[in-house]
Amino acid sequence: MAHLREVVASNTADTWMETCWMDLVDDEGRGVPSPLDEKAAGRVAGEWSTAKRCALVLDFDGTLVELQDDPEAVVPPRSVLDALEALAREDGTHVWIVSGRDSAFLSRTFRSIPVGLVAEHGAVISWPGKAVHRNAEGERELEAWIEAPRDDWYELARERMEAVTRSVAGSFVEQKSTGLCWHHRKAEPEVGLTAARSLHAELSNLLAGRGVRVELGHDVVEARPADVTKGEAVERLRGAGHLDVDALIVAGDDTTDESMFEALGERAQTVLVGERVSLARWRVEGPSDVRRLLGVLADLRASGGS
Repeated sequence: MAHLREVVASNTADTWMETCWMDLVDDEGRGVPSPLDEKAAGRVAGEWSTAKRCALVLDFDGTLVELQDDPEAVVPPRSVLDALEALAREDGTHVWIVSGRDSAFLSRTFRSIPVGLVAEHGAVISWPGKAVHRNAEGERELEAWIEAPRDDWYELARERMEAVTRSVAGSFVEQKSTGLCWHHRKAEPEVGLTAARSLHAELSNLLAGRGVRVELGHDVVEARPADVTKGEAVERLRGAGHLDVDALIVAGDDTTDESMFEALGERAQTVLVGERVSLARWRVEGPSDVRRLLGVLADLRASGGS
């Protein structure tokens, strides 16, 4: 961290402007992103340290925390929560968690931290900087953001997912307010992946023309209304002025995060967690790298960028 501070301090704002965009993806905008090594991290931190207004847009599973077999048992390290809280409480800094998780989980996990929460890929939201509504248990209550009726496609998708669940041990169906997920992270890997690909193809055909998006993600097949995406969510945040900042960092690991990279990529430092073809500019190996970066950013904001 000390060396990273030296890298930041040794470059002027003009230097950052000239060098920050050197490592680009291919002409189509896709490719394997450049590694966010020490030099690149210095560029990102340098932009952050000189900005008056900053924002973070972060996925949760696979980005802030490692993927686990039991999603409900996931608890972020205390260091992550402390860093997020420190950043969110800094003047001119906005932090958003944009996740496919349901509102109940996010409200429990971030009940006392003043970050903005977007659940179910944008279907529900809890705004930062406003009076936070809480339930009887003291958990944050998220409000519906997009009206997305289930219609008859929901039952069709549920029946097919439950049929596959009966044939794949360890898999299960998760019902959300606007969509459905078939999870196979507890299943035997090859069996689960084969079934996921088959289910994805089947649902894509079955639900074609119904205004439904079917996505194949990390150990999951998800069906939801086509206009409920993380990309649409961040576009709405930007339209409301919440991403009107001088420095913006966006991080995610899954295919569902690509719509965020596409929506904000021209004005953001986009970071893929993992290694694959992506619209992101940078990549890191895993959530531990994201957590280290958060610590650096929190220290920089607290010290005024010095």
